Amino acid sequence: MSDLEGEFGKNVGMLVERQWPRLSTTLLYLAAEHGELIGKWALKILVCIGKAGAKAKKIVSDEMAHALKDGKLPADFYVRLGHLKNPGIGTIINPYVHARHGTVLRRRAHRDGVAFKAVIALNHLAVGISSAPEMKQTFVPFEGALPVMAYPEKENSERENYSFHDAGTFEACLEFAEQPR
Repeated sequence: MSDLEGEFGKNVGMLVERQWPRLSTTLLYLAAEHGELIGKWALKILVCIGKAGAKAKKIVSDEMAHALKDGKLPADFYVRLGHLKNPGIGTIINPYVHARHGTVLRRRAHRDGVAFKAVIALNHLAVGISSAPEMKQTFVPFEGALPVMAYPEKENSERENYSFHDAGTFEACLEFAEQPR
């Protein structure tokens, strides 16, 4: 797991600088090619936050943490990237996801406690990770902006508008749709 930090820095580091790079679109889509690596790094950050007691309730289950140690990401796990116009350093962590059932949006926690949504802000880069078993991730555009898909599927075409006001607006655009059972 210690190699994770170095690999993250090598593949994503240019997007974490204080100044958003001029070739940001190209760099963001190149970073998205490493979505699994970014997901493992971000999940590791959440495990560390939980172990540090920085959050009242740990978000990552012991099962997920052990699987991560073996290099595996959970099923129904998503990684999304975006640009923050107002940079910052921090996390937004929710032990639930926002799920849309028809036109109704509500908070949904998984019965086994494995649903969560988190955003890690690193200056101008937003890394959104989420786990929602039996749900499909959808997006609500914010001022025309959509996040860049990095894992499990990758973005096929480079879209220019992936910029959000701040980490909160980035987090708000990440929703789920309840799957019919």
